[in-house]
Order: sequence, then C-alpha cells, then structure tokens
Amino acid sequence: MNKQSNSNDGHLLSEIYALLAKDESSCSIIELIENKSKEYNISQRQISEAIGIQRKSLQRILEGEAQKIDVLTFLKISQFLGTDLEELVQMYVAGLPVQYIKDVEKARKAGFILRNFDLDSLKKMGLIESSVDFDHIESRILRRFSLSSIYEYSTEVAAPLFSRTKRNFSDQMVKLWIGSAYQQFKTINNPNDFEKETLFKIIPRIRAFSRDYDNGLVQVCRALFSIGITVIIQSYLPKIQVRGATFLVNGKPCIVLSDFNKRYDELWTTLMHELYHVMKDLDLIARMGYHTTKSEGQMVVDHVSEEKADGFAREFLLPADKRKYIKSFIDVPAMVEGYAEKWNIHPSIIYGLHLEENNDDYPKYRRMILKTNDAIKRFLVYDLEDAPLIEVAEKLKEQVYLNS
Repeated sequence: MNKQSNSNDGHLLSEIYALLAKDESSCSIIELIENKSKEYNISQRQISEAIGIQRKSLQRILEGEAQKIDVLTFLKISQFLGTDLEELVQMYVAGLPVQYIKDVEKARKAGFILRNFDLDSLKKMGLIESSVDFDHIESRILRRFSLSSIYEYSTEVAAPLFSRTKRNFSDQMVKLWIGSAYQQFKTINNPNDFEKETLFKIIPRIRAFSRDYDNGLVQVCRALFSIGITVIIQSYLPKIQVRGATFLVNGKPCIVLSDFNKRYDELWTTLMHELYHVMKDLDLIARMGYHTTKSEGQMVVDHVSEEKADGFAREFLLPADKRKYIKSFIDVPAMVEGYAEKWNIHPSIIYGLHLEENNDDYPKYRRMILKTNDAIKRFLVYDLEDAPLIEVAEKLKEQVYLNS
C-alpha cells in the first residue's frame, strides 16, 4: 500500500504542477512584486502601504516564507499587480512545498469521498471502522473495488452502466450497490452464450426447486448460468430498499438479488420478477444500462412495467385461482403443506403470497415465513465486509457455478 501511495503522490505532484504552473516562464508572486517595485521606484514600505498589509507580512511573502496567505490579501495583491486572481493563486500554489500540496490533495480526496459515499452507512455495513479517518476510508474503498486511485470510483465502477442513462445519482448507497454487483459480474464473466429460447423451456421447471430450501436456489442459478444468465445475491445495504436488479454485461443478462427482508419467499418472487425482465425488457435495459426493482412504496425510475413483472412472478409461483382456494385453509399448516407438495412449491412462498395480498395478517403468519439463512449461504462467500469484490466474485464462481 505504501508503494501505491508514493506512486499516487508522484502522479499528484505532476498533475498539480501541470495544472497550476502551465507556463514555466511565468513569474512568481515575488518576482511580480519586485518588478512593480522597480517599475514604480518605490520601497517595500510603500508597497505594503499601497496594498494595505503589514510590512512584515510583505517581507515574508518576498522571502518566500509566507506559505499561508488569506483571501483578502490575495485580493489586495491581485488588484495592486493588475493580475487575474486565478492566475495569482496558480502562481502561489505552484510555489508551495510538496507537503502543502499533499495537504491540498488530502482535502480534495475527502471532498470526493463525501460527495460519493454515505459514511454512516458504510460504517453500519462494516466496510469502514471510522467515519472521520479519511485515510482509513480511502484505503478500505480502494481495497474493496481494487482501485489504484479513489477518483477511479467515478470512472471504473459501473461507469458503462451509468453513462447510458441521464438519471441523477444522488443516492450514494444505490450507486455503491449497483457498482458492487457490476464489478462481480465483470469478474465472473459468464463464458456461456445467452440462450433465450432455452430460458423459456427452463422457466416452468423452476418452481419445484423452491421446495429444496438448502440447495434449490443454487441448482436453479447453475442452470441459468449454463444458458448465459448470471445470478448473484448481495447483502442488503442501509437505506437502499432495493429487492433486485437486472443488467446486461458483455451482452448477457445478469441478475442481482437482495436479501432486503431476509425472507426466503421473496428470493423466489424477486428472481421470477427479474427473469420476466430478461424475457421481455432486454432491449430497454440495454439502452438504460440496468433496471432496479425497489420495495413496495418506493419510486421506480426506469419505466419498466413493474406490475407486469410482479404479476408474472405471482402467477408463475401460484396462480390466482390457487391463491384464492388455499386462503380457506391458510390457518391449517398441514393443509398448506399438503397443497404445497401437490403444487410443487415451498409452503413459505404460499404464505408469502397470501401476506402480499393480506398485509394485515402478517403478525399472525410471520412465523411461517422462512428466513434466507442457509438458502443463500453459498452465495455469501465472505466473512469480512471489506473483502475485495474481485476475490468475492472468484470465490463465488468457484463455489456456486463451477462446483457441481
């Protein structure tokens, strides 16, 4: 990390000097003041009076010892010399010692971090330990996304997705969540061709796998991977309330599911929701870069028909006539289990769909809703939240998609 920091410092100094001292032949502030002194044939005392600063302050400037000049003094000197204020500042900064330039860059980095990251949320999710130590914060972000510079976050992390849409990304955590998924998809780099026609054949067989709580989702995702569709699961991030998203990476569909409510039934409804978008909305997603599915009550910003996708997921998992029929027996777990077996679906999904249409019943039936826990343990392959995403994706690829 030290070697990287030194390299960045060298790049930084070159960048700042190139920006702030473009013309090597230009005079310094000291030379300009001395030239004015000769031009007007006046003493330093007269200059200090004319500018309106103390003589000792002027002396320190002329001797190159004044490394911090206040804005008012800059304005006064600028007016006296007849020099553009911006040009004067460039001269001043170009003459600063290296350490002062590093301090300026440190402030610049801190500003970038604050504009692009919700530090309190990063701390809650375990990515950072301190929300005030910006060196620590920068180090964790660089490690997480395998970046050589903090500024690459804007250009490297999901930039191809964001550049296709004019959406304003004021939501820092959604951008982080999307960027994290995109980097994993790039790393996994599904080698299989996308077979849309085969997807239509696979879809009717998916529901039965929901009955296998421990292995069903993994088996479905392996089957989808074999036809060019990559599915990953990301932990819920504070504030984002996103259930899932669909991307196109290298021309192939990629789906990310969130364990937002940590409900087993919602993993399956969200997966089917996103698969609907893969079947019906790929052209639109290709133009937009990605599509996000937010929780109920959240604004959907990408104009994809969410109602149709939700309706498809419900009807595929449990058609309306069966939902209506089972409602009469919803208080009898043995009956629900019996029909779940008959209909090739997990009973937790039956209860989940019932609660979707009868939200007031949640306190009564919430114990029937399984948590995600063991169902997704092979997707959450890392213990430390600051693990590099490239390593996460490589481990995921080995553990889920290549280990059959």
